Amino acid sequence: MLMQRRHNLSQWLALAPWWISVIISAGTFVCLQYLLPPLLDNTHAEASGAILQFWSPYLAILLIIPLPFALFHREERERLVETERNLNLLRELKHSAFVNRLIPVFRQQGYGVEEVSDARYDLILRRGGEKTIVTCKSGHAAMVSTRFVRNAQQTQTAQHAAGAKVITCGSFSPGAARYQRTSSVELIDGHKLIRLMDDGRKARERTDDLLLPFGPSSGNTLPLGLVTESNVPACPRCGSDMNLQSLIAEQGEVRYWVCARYPACRSTRPT
Repeated sequence: MLMQRRHNLSQWLALAPWWISVIISAGTFVCLQYLLPPLLDNTHAEASGAILQFWSPYLAILLIIPLPFALFHREERERLVETERNLNLLRELKHSAFVNRLIPVFRQQGYGVEEVSDARYDLILRRGGEKTIVTCKSGHAAMVSTRFVRNAQQTQTAQHAAGAKVITCGSFSPGAARYQRTSSVELIDGHKLIRLMDDGRKARERTDDLLLPFGPSSGNTLPLGLVTESNVPACPRCGSDMNLQSLIAEQGEVRYWVCARYPACRSTRPT
C-alpha cells in the first residue's frame, strides 16, 4: 500500500504544473529541517528531530525528481493544444480549400501534384514513375469509416495507381485501421497531418535559408531557353509564376524554382 501511494504521488507530481514539485520539495525541507525539531522537547523527540533533519535533504531531492517530467508534460500539453487549434482551423475550411492546403505539403516531399475533379478522389501524386491517389475527408467528420477506406482502395485499383492516401482532420475507425494493415492505403489522421505540415514548413525554412541569397535579385537566373510557359510552376504560397535558379553546391549544380515576387514572397520548390 505504501509503495502504491508513493507511485501515485510521483505520478501526480509528474502530471502537475512544474512549480508544484518545487513548492512541496522546499516546504518539506523547511518543515523537517527547521520547523519540526524545535517543537520536540524530550530526549526521544530530540533524537527523532535529528533523524528528521538528517533525512530532510534526501526527501526534498526525492520530491523534486518529478520536476523534469512535469516540464516535459507541460510542453506536451502545449503542443497538443496548438495541434488541436490548428486542426480546428482546418476543419472550418471548405473541401477545396482543405485540398489546396495539402498541395505544397506533397510538393515539398518531391511529388508532382495534379488536382482532379472527380468525386472519388482529389489529387494525383507522381514521383519516380509511380502514381498515388489522394482522397480527402474534410470538415468535422469525427471518424472515417472502413467503407470510405475500402472505396479509396477500389479507386486505386481502377486508376492503376501504385498507392493511395486517405487524409482527414479527424480520425479513423478501428475497422478502417485494421483494413489498412492488409491494403496499400496509407491513413493520415489529423495529428499526423499536422506533423507533416510542420515538417514541410521547417524544410521550406531550411531551403529558404540556403537558396534565397541566390534569388532573382542576384542575377543568377538560368537561361530560359529550356523553360516554356507550359512547365513554369505556380508559387505554392501566392500563385505567381516562378523563376528557375541554379546553385553550385558540393554535389554539383542544383536547380530550383524561386517565386518571381521575391523578396515579397520567399517560396521555393525543387525542380
